[in-house]
Amino acid sequence: MNRPQTNLPRLVTGLLAAAFLAGCATRDTVPPDAAASHAAVSSHEAARLLKQSRSLSRTYPTRLGLAVAAADLSAKALAKEERRADRLVYNEACAEIGYLSTKVALPVTLKTPAGVYRLSFDASRPAGAWNPASLAKLVRPADLKNKTLAAKTPPAGYGGTLVGVYLPPNPRAKLLPFVGVSTPVTAVINTAAPAHPGDPIPATLTLYDSAKRDAAPVAGRKLPLAADFSAPFGYYPIPPKIGLLGMLRPEQFFEREGLFLSQPYDPKKIPLVFIHGLMSDPTMWFPVMAALEADPVLRGRYQFWVYAYPTGNPIGYSALGLRESLAKMTALYPNSPDMVIVNHSLGGVITHLQVINSGDALVKGIFKQNAPKILALPDDSLVKRGLIFRSNPHISRVVFVAAPHRGAPLAINPIAAFGARLIRVPGQILSGIGTTALQAASAAAGVKGTFTPNSISGLSPRSPLLVSMNTVPIEVPFHSIIGVAGQPKSPLEKTSDMVVPYWSAHLDAALSEKIVPYPHTAMFVKPEATNEIARILHLHLTSLD
Repeated sequence: MNRPQTNLPRLVTGLLAAAFLAGCATRDTVPPDAAASHAAVSSHEAARLLKQSRSLSRTYPTRLGLAVAAADLSAKALAKEERRADRLVYNEACAEIGYLSTKVALPVTLKTPAGVYRLSFDASRPAGAWNPASLAKLVRPADLKNKTLAAKTPPAGYGGTLVGVYLPPNPRAKLLPFVGVSTPVTAVINTAAPAHPGDPIPATLTLYDSAKRDAAPVAGRKLPLAADFSAPFGYYPIPPKIGLLGMLRPEQFFEREGLFLSQPYDPKKIPLVFIHGLMSDPTMWFPVMAALEADPVLRGRYQFWVYAYPTGNPIGYSALGLRESLAKMTALYPNSPDMVIVNHSLGGVITHLQVINSGDALVKGIFKQNAPKILALPDDSLVKRGLIFRSNPHISRVVFVAAPHRGAPLAINPIAAFGARLIRVPGQILSGIGTTALQAASAAAGVKGTFTPNSISGLSPRSPLLVSMNTVPIEVPFHSIIGVAGQPKSPLEKTSDMVVPYWSAHLDAALSEKIVPYPHTAMFVKPEATNEIARILHLHLTSLD
């Protein structure tokens, strides 16, 4: 049977036209749905792999591989559609990778359900990135000792937030805490196409210094980095009862006394020294530091130091300890800019004793007719070192917060007198002061026997140290923040913060004076006080620039 003849050219042309039209229809309608479906699958798989990476029953390399795969899939989903859920998975996966990178030596090849990856640190070391070798460990915010200082909600931006720890072999030789110093770190993972088919997928881990870098390449785009500036302060342990015991039993805290840097040293940053008050410790300043570090103008311009001291010791002795610690800091870091000091309560008095030229005013004020006996002592005697000094030339500005420059009436009430009797001034301090000085001071004060000074008795409005201290002008620019408890209707001169009266905290020569409506022990962390400290630090930068 004869088959009908087919017009082959016309048939081929028709098929090609149909295929072309079908292709056009596919590009117009199918890819968006397919892309969305692929993104949904990638998102779901990324979240599943991230959950598996946190299983403690798996080995560190397995967990690391699962986290890298989760970061890669979530980054690809983000490249197609910006979704908060994918960003959170990506950020958490990056944080896990940063943490696990301290458990597994990099570079490393990792087999995962999503493919084989070759993970390595960023060898290009972009600006604002850490050298991983300089960080002793990376801590997840959930593992901090003080979790209250970690962000309560996931930070905006991209990358995993961590706390990096710098810990040299002998930290105290560099005025660092024994546990090292902490810093904010943002971990970012980027992947690339393999150089050859079948090769592992290159994955690069970059550890950015959040204080120096606010944007970085992520999934092919330059995106803002996530950052948690308060979490690093949660790394430091909270010493139990150090405030009370530091007052009552000062001798137990000699090893914890001194100046401590709380961030990796940077010679370009202005030292900002925080000094606590009576019955307190340096951790009181952590919320203030976190608030200041969150300020984009102040961030990267200041570095935080704290001075720790047992607050029961005589005021002049604590001031001498601060003076010697600041001199040690200046000698160890001679290229640092001049410092700013922020203090609270008793810390204000020992700061006051850093920024005056005392001459013989303190000796004459304390010892009166017996002053010649003290002035005749050797220059290296503890009494003369503590009472005869010059203003520290490396202090450029001071912020006094609730400072009792002229004492506090509470220091002479029966309860305070009882507390003063409970304080045991270390024998080595008393022997250093010497019998001559103690007897001379007692005679000048009209006290029978030998008077033993301490911080509470030294805060009496009649204290000869405070009275004579205020006869000498302060040599640097300074500011006052003063508390007024409640809503008093009395004139400022008759108000107080329930501990320090306004007339004691006020100094006429202050460049500025901020009144905050809070009691003594809480005012320094209140927004009005913290904002005023920030304002003054902004002013200081302007004066330098």
